[in-house]
Amino acid sequence: MVCSAKTSGKSTITSLEIDLLNETVAKKRAERWRHQNKPVLDASNSYVDRHGIPLASHRKF
Repeated sequence: MVCSAKTSGKSTITSLEIDLLNETVAKKRAERWRHQNKPVLDASNSYVDRHGIPLASHRKF
């Protein structure tokens, strides 16, 4: 959308508006990623809760 407005030579979109649009898109992508990956993250967290951190005995800190 922004790219086509820029190339048409008729852009009235300010850099602030572009920044806000990019921020909104980034937030939506992050939200979608969290939603799509929630089952995997929950399973991983559950595993760590039950069994502890894998290879924790080998950690030096």
